[in-house]
Amino acid sequence: MLSRREERPLRCEKRDHAFGIARRETCGLGLFAICSPRLYPKGSLARELFWNLEFSFLEFYHYKESRETFDLNKFGAYLCLNLLFEFEFQPMNYFDLYELPVLFVVDKQEVRSKFYALSKKYHPDFYTLESEEKQAEILELSTLNNEAYKVLSDDDQRMKYVLDLNHLLDEEGKTQIPQDFLMEMMEVNEALMELEFDFDAGQFSALQDTLTSKETALYQQVQPILNSYKHGLTPDTELESVKSYYYKKRYLLRIRENLDKFVPR
Repeated sequence: MLSRREERPLRCEKRDHAFGIARRETCGLGLFAICSPRLYPKGSLARELFWNLEFSFLEFYHYKESRETFDLNKFGAYLCLNLLFEFEFQPMNYFDLYELPVLFVVDKQEVRSKFYALSKKYHPDFYTLESEEKQAEILELSTLNNEAYKVLSDDDQRMKYVLDLNHLLDEEGKTQIPQDFLMEMMEVNEALMELEFDFDAGQFSALQDTLTSKETALYQQVQPILNSYKHGLTPDTELESVKSYYYKKRYLLRIRENLDKFVPR
């Protein structure tokens, strides 16, 4: 398997080859200029044109039997746009933006440095004399940079993001927390209800300590996995453990938030 450093030039080479074909085959239609990922990074317009040209692919098979002619230029455009999607229109993840490996544990100073560098590079004030399309592209990249920093600089959001990249998170509202963990938390929830009706400083402090102890114990179970994670190589069984930890931690966080409401003001 190629490293990220080795893979990047290969992808760029294939992408540039696709650009070359697209320029040649779509010259008459002007599609390449319209669909350029430099103008439309997310490829929304190109995607619409891509599906509009799909009939050309079907015509290719129909041609053998009917002998009817079909627009070879459009068919070439179809194939070229397919190449462009494969190498250029995949959603850019935040780690790619910062040219960092996908990790659960990152160097936050390095993340901050990447953020500041891109904030300067994509500052809208530097592009006031550029075309409207270029200004829109820079604004989108600046927004993406802000979103990336918000996620990658926060431990919980970064964990959620990496799990999401692995397609492991459940749909909202369908989260399944292990039943044995919920049974363990029954005593904590009962203590929380008692505080709601009759606040006691000693019980409040003890409940805080209990939550801290549970959070620490849960983290220690997955810490080796988080520290040694390798994107695409870590076994699914280990990722499922991280997923379970993430949901349990969220559950404990909600209890903490409820606990804070009972503190006398």
